[in-house]
Amino acid sequence: MKRQSAAVIGLVVSAGLCVGFTGFLIHVGLRLDALSGFATPAEIYLGGGGLLTGVLGLAMFLGLVLRPAEPLRDEVPADDETPRA
Repeated sequence: MKRQSAAVIGLVVSAGLCVGFTGFLIHVGLRLDALSGFATPAEIYLGGGGLLTGVLGLAMFLGLVLRPAEPLRDEVPADDETPRA
């Protein structure tokens, strides 16, 4: 597998983590429109940690995907390594 395809897979997994843990936090009762949440501290730490992991993964893998490709260099032997006839 090439490096680019591994970065794209990581990007998809990180986006899935963000969406999944956001859904988990909404499911346990932490919504923006709710005045009080009914989540336990363990659920808050689990959801927040997963969401933070997903966001950091998105930043890292997006940086890898958007990085410019390295130019290919021709293999030119050095002066000391010239082939002998």
